[in-house]
Amino acid sequence: MKAHGLQGEVVLRSLSDAARKWKRGEEFFLSFDTTPKGVFPERLTLVSTRIDGEFIRVAFREITDRNTAEALIGSYLEVTERSKPTGKWFFYIDDLVGLTVVDMENRTLGKVIDVMELPASHVIEVQGPNGDTTLIPFLKRFVKSVELSTKTIQVKLMPGLVPWVDEA
Repeated sequence: MKAHGLQGEVVLRSLSDAARKWKRGEEFFLSFDTTPKGVFPERLTLVSTRIDGEFIRVAFREITDRNTAEALIGSYLEVTERSKPTGKWFFYIDDLVGLTVVDMENRTLGKVIDVMELPASHVIEVQGPNGDTTLIPFLKRFVKSVELSTKTIQVKLMPGLVPWVDEA
């Protein structure tokens, strides 16, 4: 998000719902949405961390000055490997995208094409067979099961929730 101080510290915000322990020596990859404003090493090694509310101030061994830190603004840190989900209702967003959504009678409703992180809850965007889309809150009252092994999400329908089902 921004540089902090003259020694190359950066302030970042975690985009993950997963609580993470920031460990000295941990390695991260950098990724950019646009062409980077500089040349960076393939990996960054964590030297120190300070958590301040929703923001995290970190220092990396390879970033030693403010100018280099400022060139990182807008980039993303990626972990070298994922931690294993810690509970039954803990999923990575990219694990949900592409899953087939079925109703309680196992009728196919469509595929998950996006997961939105909204203030009230996560919402899955489902595209039906005719190309129409609908949003389903990712709440236990609607989503009854998620089976990554069979690549399905079973939902309990309410009238109007999936228009193409109501039309049939």
